[in-house]
Amino acid sequence: MQHISESVFVGLCDILGTPQKVAIRRDTEDIMEMVNKEITPDFLTMQILSGSLREGFRGMGSDLDLMFYAAKQRVIMDISQSEYYNTANTTLILSDSSESPPGFTLLQLLTPTADKDVQLSSIGHQSGPHENEEWRISFSQAEYKHIDTTLSQAALDKLHDLLHHDQGLYVFYGYRDISWEILGICQQIAGYLQDALYSYKQSLTQRQGIQHISESVFMRLCEKVGTSQRVAMRRETVDIKEMVERQLAPNDGTIQMLSGSDRQGFRLKGSDMEHMYWPNDHQVIMDMSQSEYYNMANKTLILSDSSESPPGFTLLQLLTPTTDIDVPLTCFRINDRVFISSSIFRQLTYLASLPNSDIHGPCVSGDVAGLEYDDTLCFVCDYWPPSASSWIDRCQSWPDPEIVDDIVRNGCHFVAVGHPLGPHANEEWRLSFSQAEYKCVYAMNHSQFLTYGLLKLFLKEVINHNLGKNNTLLCSYHIKTIVLWTIQQNTLPHWCPQNILVGFWVCFELLLKWVREGICPNFFIPQNNLFLTKVNGSAQNRLFLQLHEL
Repeated sequence: MQHISESVFVGLCDILGTPQKVAIRRDTEDIMEMVNKEITPDFLTMQILSGSLREGFRGMGSDLDLMFYAAKQRVIMDISQSEYYNTANTTLILSDSSESPPGFTLLQLLTPTADKDVQLSSIGHQSGPHENEEWRISFSQAEYKHIDTTLSQAALDKLHDLLHHDQGLYVFYGYRDISWEILGICQQIAGYLQDALYSYKQSLTQRQGIQHISESVFMRLCEKVGTSQRVAMRRETVDIKEMVERQLAPNDGTIQMLSGSDRQGFRLKGSDMEHMYWPNDHQVIMDMSQSEYYNMANKTLILSDSSESPPGFTLLQLLTPTTDIDVPLTCFRINDRVFISSSIFRQLTYLASLPNSDIHGPCVSGDVAGLEYDDTLCFVCDYWPPSASSWIDRCQSWPDPEIVDDIVRNGCHFVAVGHPLGPHANEEWRLSFSQAEYKCVYAMNHSQFLTYGLLKLFLKEVINHNLGKNNTLLCSYHIKTIVLWTIQQNTLPHWCPQNILVGFWVCFELLLKWVREGICPNFFIPQNNLFLTKVNGSAQNRLFLQLHEL
């Protein structure tokens, strides 16, 4: 009998999945929903996969069961729970099951709603007194995920006892305040609000000073920006998605890469959704010897010629015929050589974009349903540019050698914008290191990443507050450049929660220095001064005074 059971078990593993395969299915869904919750605006609808697929099955004939709910609507069980919600942006609904059969309820709308369809769908008990008005209570989420609350409570009790009675044996006195704060967060999540309030008060009385404030800022930034685990999940989800898409992309298709803040792991309110796109069958090379590594029957080769361009910019020479219908329209000649014009390429991209779009640098920018986007069409190069070779030599302590090797192996991109002071401003292309930059951000520890996030928030909420997009001198790219230089130069030896404000001020002082000098060296090509065309003259002086007074 035992042998038969084992055979059946093996057979079921083949049909339904091994424990590892089932766990991967579940983890994938959990991560996807966690990421979607982070990036979905409040006014949109949230989605939960349920049924057999959510439980881990992949049987033939299984339905795709999905549940949807409005992100800004919440059902409460009694009126006292309403105090935990901001009714200015959340529609509250009260469950009243006093006259309904078990598992069913009436829903009373307590606060106004902008949703016109809020009363259109319900399933009542067929023999209940309010069959057409009742709602059935669903436990789909609880059914696929069981949490042992007794273990969670036991862990909270142990932490509570430790902080009450420990005399510095297990928890160093310098960290007792942050430990109380962690306990308070755990208690708040578990629903013990009075205990959480006590723990928060205790955290404030343990220790004062810059380290305590830094630790508190660290915790608040973890809430606003994300914990290290959540940030890692966001990144891995995007990485896996793009890896699969590139494996499936046809040779004549278009490759897409998420860039900007979202790619780095942020989910900050108001951030643009930035993407880069390039034709899979076009390749830029740095010198003619690299052409032998490509099959020119299905690849269009483009040569980078930066001999007459400012640092960080180049002309792109079309070497082989192209099947792209737009590229020939952008071509111009210098002597007997055919080049691709960045300004014409950018204009063609704009003409093919969505209505009400604008050109912003190399990007086409716009707004769809309240979400701002920046789309950039570009060309890809598998080789690291010689003009950025000094960056490799600088990477002695950060990032790690394997990360540097990975960055160099994956090359760079060329985006359609020229240097305004260059000899070929309308024809030149700018080297883009977006892929290298997000990999450098990935290499940051979480304190460094949160310091970067704090500086981004400071730029938006303080420095550029109430300034229009066209009136700002500093942008988030300048902030990223400052953080990358600060980390690589080892200006602050220890990046940790206790030093997060020190890290902030080290970066801010470097910003002040650069604004005073009018120099912001590109992280990969230092000869490319990012302040050259905007932060100069009277504008530079005004910006320095503004920053100095903060």
